[in-house]
Amino acid sequence: GDIPLLVSHFLESAAAKLAKQTPTAPPELLTLLGTYQFPGNIRELEGLVLDAVSQHTGGILSTSTFRQKINEQSTISHEVMTPKVSSFVAGLSGLDTLPDLKEAEQQIISEALKRADGNQTIAAQLLGMSRNALNKRLNRSPKSTEDE
Repeated sequence: GDIPLLVSHFLESAAAKLAKQTPTAPPELLTLLGTYQFPGNIRELEGLVLDAVSQHTGGILSTSTFRQKINEQSTISHEVMTPKVSSFVAGLSGLDTLPDLKEAEQQIISEALKRADGNQTIAAQLLGMSRNALNKRLNRSPKSTEDE
C-alpha cells in the first residue's frame, strides 16, 4: 500500500538530484512494483526509480528498467523455488481430493491475474512464462467432460 507514495517521493527526489523534470509514472508501474518482493527493501525501490529517471528522456516514464530488474530477480527466484513449491504442496496435503491439472492451472492463472490487477504481461512474468503462452492458456476452449 505504500508503493504509490514511495514511488512518487522517489520520482521527485531522483528528478531533483538529476536536475530533470519529474516524470509521469505509467499506471501499470504500480501494479508491476506491487508484484515484486523487493529483497533489497526500500533502498532497492529507490535505486530502481533513480535508475529509471536517469535513463528517462521525457514524457511518461518507461517501465523497461523496472521490468528488466524484476525479470532478473524472477530468474533467481525460479532457481531457488523449492520453499514455494514445498509450501504449495503442503497446502494440498490438507485436501480430501486433489484438483485436476486443469483446475490447478486455472486457479494459479487466476491468482496471478488477480495479483497483477488483470495485466497479462505482469501475470505471465509472475508465472515464469511469456505473455503469448499465458494468452494461449487463457483462450483454450474447455474440453467437455465427455472427452476425458
